[in-house]
Amino acid sequence: MPGILVSLLYILVFAVASTVVFTRPSGLRMERLAEKLLEEKGISGREREVLELLFEGKTNQEIADGLFISLSTVKTHLSSIFNKTGTRNRMEVARVFGRTPPPKV
Repeated sequence: MPGILVSLLYILVFAVASTVVFTRPSGLRMERLAEKLLEEKGISGREREVLELLFEGKTNQEIADGLFISLSTVKTHLSSIFNKTGTRNRMEVARVFGRTPPPKV
């Protein structure tokens, strides 16, 4: 009887561990996946800078101020990012890259 319980416990632990490992990549693995996606989609260096600020939850104006570019240029970069990634908005882009912008306070 104890052997059966140990076996069941082993199976349960293995199942939980497998679910955790395979459903959510580690931070480093996620960064590698995001980097590969950036390269595959042809995201430029400046678009990457815009993305990083977007992932921090910055508004378009905050991104413009932070990068010393116009608001119109930020919108152009975001439009290009949306087109390259096949997304329509910030939340979809965040999901594509496995990120979630922090909520606005």
